[in-house]
Amino acid sequence: MLSRSHLMHAQAQAKTGQVDAATAELDQLAADGAWRIYTMLAKASILSGANRSEQAKAVLDELRNAAVASHDTDLLRTLATAYLRANQADQALDVCVSLEKLTPREAAAYQLHANVLMEAGKTHDALPLLEKAHSLQSDDYRISIALAQA
Repeated sequence: MLSRSHLMHAQAQAKTGQVDAATAELDQLAADGAWRIYTMLAKASILSGANRSEQAKAVLDELRNAAVASHDTDLLRTLATAYLRANQADQALDVCVSLEKLTPREAAAYQLHANVLMEAGKTHDALPLLEKAHSLQSDDYRISIALAQA
């Protein structure tokens, strides 16, 4: 039976430098559909932490393709952050554009895009997106605060 303990074991292996063993365990966990997304995100994180950015990107790209095909906006939001953590800002921005296309009337998509831009050091480019988010949901204080800070 695959479980959260297997996921934690793989993370512990990676912390002790056993990256290949950890990713092999995660590949095994990914075979269980219920754990696939979690394990692939963990695998990308481990690979990124081990300076294997191209392998991490490949894992995230696979998830991204599946998320776009299935219109999984929750996974796309998660992937934007995962790409950022993997030092893949351009891919994080691409995910945000995909999310905006799927949810053009949701302020959260534009706010996430603005947040990614700000994390990438492009605060000036975030301003129009925050304004768009504010126009869609003017009562959200978080958007107002982000707009004031930009």
